[in-house]
Amino acid sequence: MLIVLALLGAVGYGASDFAGGLASRRTRPATVLLYSHPAAAVVIALLLPLFPGSLDTRSSLLAALAGITGLVGFALMYHLMATSPLSVVSPITAVLAAATPLGFGLLSGEHPSLTAWVGIAFGLVAVALISGSSTGERRAARRRARVLLLAFASGAGFGLYFVLLAHAYNATTGLWPLMITRSSSLVVIIAVAARPGVTATLDHRTALTAGCAGALDGAADVCFLLATRHGYLSLVGVITALYPAITTLLALHVLRERTGWLPRAGLALSVVSLALIAG
Repeated sequence: MLIVLALLGAVGYGASDFAGGLASRRTRPATVLLYSHPAAAVVIALLLPLFPGSLDTRSSLLAALAGITGLVGFALMYHLMATSPLSVVSPITAVLAAATPLGFGLLSGEHPSLTAWVGIAFGLVAVALISGSSTGERRAARRRARVLLLAFASGAGFGLYFVLLAHAYNATTGLWPLMITRSSSLVVIIAVAARPGVTATLDHRTALTAGCAGALDGAADVCFLLATRHGYLSLVGVITALYPAITTLLALHVLRERTGWLPRAGLALSVVSLALIAG
């Protein structure tokens, strides 16, 4: 169940990144967030009755902080995707998005089996390979220090989001931590969007794309949270961080972005990683 839920989360996050990246190329990133976050909140609200619960002060605080760190990750990622190839930005952010939950999980006393350890190592290598390429355009993009810095900052935001969200969740909270994260981030988005010139009017197609990005992200959040119920955060974090494989595949087939042999090797290695972790 852990593998299935974490994989579904990875698929959702990867497809969400692709849709959000497309929308960010047509309008301002703040506008994308203004449309995508309410859509995610709707998905979570619809699923909330299936996983009822209640919140305490600690869970509420951790969930609110998760919402802020996740928002930072989104804002930076959409900003980069507006000008850089989607198949570049998403994998780079995933490196820290994977490493952060792994580090916190191990520090908190998690002890994966030897086979799972090998799978984790392969998974981290797979994430790194997926972010590599042999094409001139992507080499130039990765040489820019600003792109790398912002991409890693975005990944750190997502990594902290996963850690805080996982620690806000327990057997009694249900999906309420997710509602708190979306509410806290939405308050910030609305406050920023209220400033003149920050947002722009969307056409129907772009608004729909941004809404789909949010809905997919909300569904992926649910899968991630439920996966943490069935196993270690360190395992769930690494599997979920394989989401750039989905973004890369969509960018290759829909946008015809070019890629080299490294990302393809990373995709193959990710399958091996999942098999080892599952074993």
